[in-house]
Amino acid sequence: MKNSEEMVNSLLQRRAQYAARQKRKRTVIACTAASLCCVCLIALLGFGIGNREPAVPDQTLEGPEHPGINETGDNTAYDPAPKDKIVIHAIDSISSSEMGIALMLDDFVEMTREEMIDYIGLDYIPDVPGDIPLRENQHCGIYRRNGGTGEVYYDGDALSYHNEDFTRWVVLRVQKGKAVFVDQNYFNGTEEK
Repeated sequence: MKNSEEMVNSLLQRRAQYAARQKRKRTVIACTAASLCCVCLIALLGFGIGNREPAVPDQTLEGPEHPGINETGDNTAYDPAPKDKIVIHAIDSISSSEMGIALMLDDFVEMTREEMIDYIGLDYIPDVPGDIPLRENQHCGIYRRNGGTGEVYYDGDALSYHNEDFTRWVVLRVQKGKAVFVDQNYFNGTEEK
């Protein structure tokens, strides 16, 4: 029969084992929930962007890589992708020239959201659930050298949607004719997840 000291040690050891099992369960649940949230956000973005009707090219193209577009510009034979399909175009290479770009406040040319959609040539506003509205006071526009009068050197736009307590959020970034440059943010407390 165990004496009181052995019994206390046994109880403390079982309690420590129980706490370790609970910690492992919480870690598994947190990892699973984070993964599911990522999948849901990707599906949400894919559904919102995938429902956009693709634009028909407005220039005359010829050759076997552009079937149905003839020299006269009559594009009646052009059959765009179905509405519920995302078309991904391969990028041969991504330039690192935008890394470390400095956006100067004097070069900013503010535009309305409609002007930005016209400039980029794509209606990129997604359909999102009503409980994650667009963040207020988001400015959009382009950056031109020489105080906003020269050549365009940055024309990206970002739309940030979130609920009141920031437990659900999504950010959509677009840029005209280029791959969007995004760096990764690591938030405190997620290093082990």
